[in-house]
Amino acid sequence: VIANAVKWLLRHQTPDGSFYEVTWLPDRKMNDSLLWSNDYISIPQHLFNSACPHNSGICQRPHRGTYFAKLKLVLCNGLGSQVALAEAKAVRWLERNIKLLSERGEPFEVAIVAYALLQAKAATAETAFGILARHARSEGGLTYWGKEAVPAPPYKMENQKPFMLPRLPYKYDSSNIEATAYALLTYVARQEVLTDPIVKWLNAQRLTDGGWASTQ
Repeated sequence: VIANAVKWLLRHQTPDGSFYEVTWLPDRKMNDSLLWSNDYISIPQHLFNSACPHNSGICQRPHRGTYFAKLKLVLCNGLGSQVALAEAKAVRWLERNIKLLSERGEPFEVAIVAYALLQAKAATAETAFGILARHARSEGGLTYWGKEAVPAPPYKMENQKPFMLPRLPYKYDSSNIEATAYALLTYVARQEVLTDPIVKWLNAQRLTDGGWASTQ
């Protein structure tokens, strides 16, 4: 199954190394291409360790459901060399477009590209991390990545201890959580010290059942 998923991704890589989808995502707020004409993206993330915008804009259009497969799981199926070549092409495409990411990238794209380049040990990984750090937002001692500012989670003090209160839903909850999660992966992989405020923000976004809002 994994090998077939990888083959499917390989067939959809463009000659310049990028990947893109031509349809819309179920969560329409994730479709940034609705705002920018002629924009496409692809994110062969974790499989090809990369996330690729296409043409003039950056918006997330991942091949979801397949991009979490691990490279090492398919090496024994004779796809090792093909995957390595596709990964190298995708990383080169990302590196060529790092300026575009800096100028027009949304928090989610910045986070996933920074993590992808770090995992690929790309020469531009440090530059991408700098872009990621610039997109960080802080509120109430917490750190997150989001399209819009989100108020600090409400709480009340009892016996000199803070207790979280129910929070209101916000427009970009799903993409904010996903972007912050990828940013946290990047910070942890780099062994950065400023991870606690990120973890605390993510914990504050939990739903009543303990999970998080979904982009699906």
